[in-house]
Amino acid sequence: MGLADVCGRLSLITFQKSTVEFEMNKISEQRTQLAQQSQMMSQNPMLQQNPEMKEQQDAQFNNLDKQLEQALKQKETQYKIYDAELQSIEKMRENNVKNFAAKI
Repeated sequence: MGLADVCGRLSLITFQKSTVEFEMNKISEQRTQLAQQSQMMSQNPMLQQNPEMKEQQDAQFNNLDKQLEQALKQKETQYKIYDAELQSIEKMRENNVKNFAAKI
């Protein structure tokens, strides 16, 4: 890969990594909001008087949280892949610059 190709690839992977990081933050925020909603619902007098309804509500919150946790793990995996690729591209760029400088 030439220096221009490496720089272009570096920009693309940096953008993709940033996008995944943003998505991870969104998922974390959704989990926080879900926890707050769950806490508010647990204080609902109707749910306190009806244990079956409370169990159903808790099960729904737990299911949603598990889905968000799984989505977060997928994003973390993508993030690690992009991070590893960025390190590899950085090494390529350094080698290209050294080779170019050696020819001068």
